[in-house]
Amino acid sequence: MIFGMTILQRKTRAKLTVSVMLLIGLAQATSVPDPWVNDLTPLSSRDWNELKAKHLLERAGFGATPEEIQLLARLTPSQAVKHMVRYASSPEKSKAFEDSGAHDAGLEPFAASRPVATDLNADGNVHHTTDFRRAYATLMSSWMGADSQALLNGKLETLPVFVS
Repeated sequence: MIFGMTILQRKTRAKLTVSVMLLIGLAQATSVPDPWVNDLTPLSSRDWNELKAKHLLERAGFGATPEEIQLLARLTPSQAVKHMVRYASSPEKSKAFEDSGAHDAGLEPFAASRPVATDLNADGNVHHTTDFRRAYATLMSSWMGADSQALLNGKLETLPVFVS
């Protein structure tokens, strides 16, 4: 007995856990999308407000000040997008750059930013680096003490995340 459970109880618990995880994954994969998903209908001026302007600024830029959000909210959705895209025609309100002297030239060249997110496969998706069944095997063998090889129909290398 380990953790007050027999081997049969641990196997049953492991099977139940894996079954629940698989059912949750299946439910998420087959759920009906929200009605706005893939709806590219332009937003009407009636539906445009500060909340939508803030959302646009967060998704298309780096967020904004309350004043910038209010400025965009006063425009129509089309005008707001044009304002953001044609920023070269907007008056410059930024302060001139002042070098702080904090840059260390010895750090050059910097590594590419997030190569895992930019190195895509032929389908335009990121490359898979881990078989997710390894996570199940790790949970079952390291955490639950179950025989993951029997439950997953094969030996899978465990991940080093639950090492004590």
